Amino acid sequence: MDAAKIKVGLRLQPGTVLDSAQVDHKFPSGSSNRSVYEDLCRPLIGKALLGHNVAIVCYGANAAREPTLFTGGTDPGVMLRAVNDVFDHVQVSTDRAFLIRLSVFAVAADGNTVDLLCPDSSRPCRLIDDRHAGAAVDGLVEIVVPDARQVSVCLQQALRVQSALQRRRFAMVNVFADLHIESCATIDAPCRVSLLRFARIDDSDNGIISVADAIASGASPEYRSTNVTRLLEFAIGGNGFAAFVVTSGTSLATGEKLARVFNRPVENTTAPGDVIRQLRVEVGEIRARMELDRPGDKVDDIDAGLMEALATKMAQLRRAKSDTWAERRRRSVTAMDERKRVLERESLLFVLDEPVECDPDIAKRTYRERDAFVRASLAFAKARIEVDGRDPNAPGHKDLVDDLARQREKLDKIRANFNSLVELAVEDEQKQRALYVSGPDLDKLHALADDIELLDLEALKAEDPKFIKIKGKLDNDYRNRCSEISDRCKGGPAEAAERDILDREHRLIEQLENVKWERDEVIGRLIERESRHRAQNAQMQREMLNVFRDYRVCLDQRLHRLDAMYRGLLDDAVRDVLRLQSEKTTLERRLRSMGQS
Repeated sequence: MDAAKIKVGLRLQPGTVLDSAQVDHKFPSGSSNRSVYEDLCRPLIGKALLGHNVAIVCYGANAAREPTLFTGGTDPGVMLRAVNDVFDHVQVSTDRAFLIRLSVFAVAADGNTVDLLCPDSSRPCRLIDDRHAGAAVDGLVEIVVPDARQVSVCLQQALRVQSALQRRRFAMVNVFADLHIESCATIDAPCRVSLLRFARIDDSDNGIISVADAIASGASPEYRSTNVTRLLEFAIGGNGFAAFVVTSGTSLATGEKLARVFNRPVENTTAPGDVIRQLRVEVGEIRARMELDRPGDKVDDIDAGLMEALATKMAQLRRAKSDTWAERRRRSVTAMDERKRVLERESLLFVLDEPVECDPDIAKRTYRERDAFVRASLAFAKARIEVDGRDPNAPGHKDLVDDLARQREKLDKIRANFNSLVELAVEDEQKQRALYVSGPDLDKLHALADDIELLDLEALKAEDPKFIKIKGKLDNDYRNRCSEISDRCKGGPAEAAERDILDREHRLIEQLENVKWERDEVIGRLIERESRHRAQNAQMQREMLNVFRDYRVCLDQRLHRLDAMYRGLLDDAVRDVLRLQSEKTTLERRLRSMGQS
């Protein structure tokens, strides 16, 4: 690819006019972050999406202490705007699969590197050579970020940690964006890897000045002079694209030199599947030759050239496998899981001096572990005083011992308060459970519910005694009337018998109508009773729900108050522990100074 010049933009300070500056862009005082991004940085984001390394650097006096250019407030900074554009492209892309990872770290003036996303991690951070970016930081936690909001949250957390750690001379923010075709999720597909690196660098770092001077004079630059120049090797005369935002007039000379530097961008690709298959075939052939050349089980008889060739091919195979997208994703997920475990183990971020949300069991366990650690530290300090053979009557010795004793008493008091809090929580929980199981309101509701049942109309008809009595009387009357009419028809004249039968029939029909009316009245009362029972059942159900709801609200309120009290006591305990740790450190320093004196 053709050479690409480093883009340099000068962001003028209030009251500064530099018309003669030889830079690509000049942004007047008060210019928005949007104008800086649109004119200087946005064209490079497309290069990063195509597999090229890109660096956007804020350089100048106090640049590392001014976060607005990258994070912004009401006006989003350059980094957030770039991240939004990257994820907008990811959402509309249909022919590529993306894996975007975020790592944030700080580089101090002494060269020490700190992981800002996981400052309490036990893994050391050190710079190693990287064939794509020139240099990379080994041991960093890389988080797989699904959207721009997650990036913003992680970045804000990292900046707070940086402020708390007081490592604000240099700060690097790395955003890795890997673009892949959807089929590259398997090991047989090639993938392209790009690095989008943001940096805020103070102009007091002489490494960039020396590199710019060397390139301007045609000499070979010394990138390994500082860690910052190693991390920006691909951006200054390297294989990537770069844009520098100079924030002060004192850095203008360096900015003008950087504006004359040309890079030679290279598209970063990883080993495809056919290369891996070919390497596997070659490894198999070398092993077969080694088996044929070996007369027995004597390893010393194997040709040294074959062993060296096998080692070389195995190294190439491991490197090719490590470059596949599936392997990179697996490593990223593993690193993210490790960060979660670290945050669970360290439930309190002491660098922020504030508690974080965590599981209560983890908080209890962490508190006990830290309590035991502080107790052991105090006991060790006291034992060291005694072992050193200090004169008990020496000046200051008794005061130190008394201070240690007071710290021990404070720790005992803190732990006693914590244990009482736990016992109170357990006791309150047991009371809540007892009230839930055998409360008088619930007993009353259960008793009322037992008396309520859904009534079936046919069952009431069959079981109601009055209905059965009326039905039996009706049947008996009907049979008796029929027998009497039959007997009279046999013994009297036909006409008289017929009239008598008709009269009897009319009376019988009238009685039947009365019986039907009584039956309908009974059925109506039964239906009314059933409706009343149903209404009572519905009313009781509503009352039960209201009681349960009121009880649940009361329980939630009590639990909320208990949780707030628990968190308040836990915060007080943690602050006391931190204060005691600080006092312990001060006392140990005083002891050492007394020992040296």
